[in-house]
Amino acid sequence: MLKRHKLFGGLLAATLIGGLMSSAMAQTAKLRMGVLLPVSGPLSFVGVTMKESLDLVVEQFNAKGGMSGHQIEVVFYDTESNTTLVGQQFRRLVESDKVDIVVGPTVTGESLVARGVANELKVPVVPFAGTEAVINPTSPYLFAFVPSDRQVAQAMLQLAKAQGLKSVAFLHSADGFGQTGLKVMKELTAEMGIGLAAVEEFGPRDADMTPQVMRIRASSAEGMFVWGVNPGPTIIMKNAKAVGFNKPIMNSYGVASQLFIKQTGEAGEGTYVAGTAIMGALQMNADDPIRKATEPFIAAFEKRYNKPVAAFNGYVFDAINLVDQAIKKTGGKIDRESLAKAFRDGGLEYTGANGKLRFPGNSSTAQSPNNGAIVMLKINKGAFELVR
Repeated sequence: MLKRHKLFGGLLAATLIGGLMSSAMAQTAKLRMGVLLPVSGPLSFVGVTMKESLDLVVEQFNAKGGMSGHQIEVVFYDTESNTTLVGQQFRRLVESDKVDIVVGPTVTGESLVARGVANELKVPVVPFAGTEAVINPTSPYLFAFVPSDRQVAQAMLQLAKAQGLKSVAFLHSADGFGQTGLKVMKELTAEMGIGLAAVEEFGPRDADMTPQVMRIRASSAEGMFVWGVNPGPTIIMKNAKAVGFNKPIMNSYGVASQLFIKQTGEAGEGTYVAGTAIMGALQMNADDPIRKATEPFIAAFEKRYNKPVAAFNGYVFDAINLVDQAIKKTGGKIDRESLAKAFRDGGLEYTGANGKLRFPGNSSTAQSPNNGAIVMLKINKGAFELVR
């Protein structure tokens, strides 16, 4: 009888110890985060600086214990600015690398590919594209937070209207980003009572847009909106200066970085850029929630890399912090469905580099009108100046 009690006691102790060990292991399990960025190819100027932000933010989280006790383990792939690779890499992250969540990819085309695979494999993805093509229709596994093209277009038009412009021209890239921008621009100019006097486009590899600029100059447009990512907009600024184009020029957030100022030089002076909130944060009031949330990151980034933050850096900052908020909302669970549910069910909120973010439930975007996501910036003496 004594032996049976001892045996039972030993089994009970082993069970309890095993349970405690399993519980401890669950609490310390690493969060496997897949990340897709273009650190080579035409979009490398975006991907490289985003990778810098990723390294910094993950290091900061891990130094303070990770996310709800989970250290972050990044599994990273370079998309090479190649949309075709994204689907393959996403599948590899999910099926071979067994990641819990995917952050990235960047542009509209890549994000659309990722959305399809995420829905198929039921894994949450937090992309760095927020165009209407990406967030509509709503996806059960895609959760965007980057300001939409509609928010950017609205901010540009509001500034144009404040300056008394009655009509504008729209010069856009001949790709998905440009096409969705044109769609919302047509809708918003009609809604806001501003004429769309001319529409021109340029190819991603075009080396000279002088003919388009000349046609816009000859039109009745009182200002020019440029919608695209580099190198196109940089070339357009130089073409415009060369032909003496002296009307207001406003660029989309596709070029919202100090690199644009450096590349355009004198040609960029006096022009405007739609930037995300982080780019004007240090010029906001000291008690502004966006400034308070981002100022420590800005200081750490600029100290480490010796350059100003760009919109792209803020994308990474917010994405990682949103994942942290999602894990807190799950009570520390990091399985794919729990994380997706945290985003999907509503109530997940965070104020950061892209304004006041909130997933309202059954939505693919945390953005909303007038949430402080977009600021208009003027290039003045080689720096961005917040337009108040």
